[in-house]
Amino acid sequence: MCFPFSSVQRPCIVGRSALTLLFALSFLVLGLVHAQPVGQSEGQTIDPEEGIATNDAYLLRRVAEREALLDEARSELAYFHQRKQILEKGLERIEQRAQVKVLGREFVQAALGRVASPSKARITS
Repeated sequence: MCFPFSSVQRPCIVGRSALTLLFALSFLVLGLVHAQPVGQSEGQTIDPEEGIATNDAYLLRRVAEREALLDEARSELAYFHQRKQILEKGLERIEQRAQVKVLGREFVQAALGRVASPSKARITS
């Protein structure tokens, strides 16, 4: 028997499980047709321009935040470049002084050696 409450005997074309599935799907389809988007009441409509404006405002905020971070990073980079130049100039001065001291020592040693050599030569002659 195809339908349990039917008095007519006819062969079952659709089984019970298939019939239950058909009813469940029909209720699901009816529920989806009459469903409303979350947060929407019957009188409200979705305004695409409002959504675009909200998205634009969000993106503008993000861009402004990123620009502020970029400006901060640029100022830090400029500060570090300035400090690097100061350190390089100091290092150059230190190297020059070291060269002068080395050359001065060599000059003094050479001068003393030349002065000492002729006197030794006079003594030996």
